[in-house]
Amino acid sequence: MAGATTQQPTTDAEPGVRIRRKLIIWGIFSVGIAVLPVGFNALSLMTRGQRFGLDSLLGRGELLLIAAALAATAAGELFASTAARLHNMRLALAGFNLFLAFIACYWFGDVAAALVDQTPIQKGVVAAGSLVILCSALVLTGASAFVSELSR
Repeated sequence: MAGATTQQPTTDAEPGVRIRRKLIIWGIFSVGIAVLPVGFNALSLMTRGQRFGLDSLLGRGELLLIAAALAATAAGELFASTAARLHNMRLALAGFNLFLAFIACYWFGDVAAALVDQTPIQKGVVAAGSLVILCSALVLTGASAFVSELSR
């Protein structure tokens, strides 16, 4: 047939396929599994008929731990890469991830110490702030997964 074009089948070696796969795996196994305990906590609160809101669900800093783990994992993956491609971008993202992980760890440590000492805390501030930190970590670690796979 004159003028007909044949479409080449996609292969796993194509960057778009690799990046899509990497982001799906990151979303399911890193993010999805990491936030499961928060979902279980919500289920537990509902089962017991206890007050259910952001303050009671997120006011103890759990999201800070999740953000720190995601960011630290992303930084480690970026530092471990030996590819020359996008080296400076990987270093910058790794640095931002570590900075975010340190902030999240420090704040969680402060919240946990206050709770152990039975010092009153503003759970609404912790809940809102930890949501901001987690959303920042999701954007940053998603970008890190993208750049990590793109640099291969």
